[in-house]
Amino acid sequence: MPLHTDKNHVAEAALVKLAREKEEERAGLLAPKPLREAAQNPITEHLNDYVADLKAQGCSRKHVALAKNRPFRLCSQCGWTMLGDISSDAFNRWRAGRRSRPKRSTNTSR
Repeated sequence: MPLHTDKNHVAEAALVKLAREKEEERAGLLAPKPLREAAQNPITEHLNDYVADLKAQGCSRKHVALAKNRPFRLCSQCGWTMLGDISSDAFNRWRAGRRSRPKRSTNTSR
């Protein structure tokens, strides 16, 4: 990581900060940097990346549409815009408010 400084105290401070960050990650006190960075982006950006990947893999249009529309709708209806907004409580409230219920399996061979 280039520091772009010729000041020794600035370089040392940056090293201390980086060492502390890595130590806190190892101890589980801090999420890994890629997760922290991902949390800064809206959910829609992550979903758009996912949809683009599905298209690049050659998935069917129907599969891509379902993979896009369902999570977008869920996020919208639960009020989730960032990854940190997602909670089981919000999901359970959303599910409880739905009129249609999930289909039960009719398979009786247990």
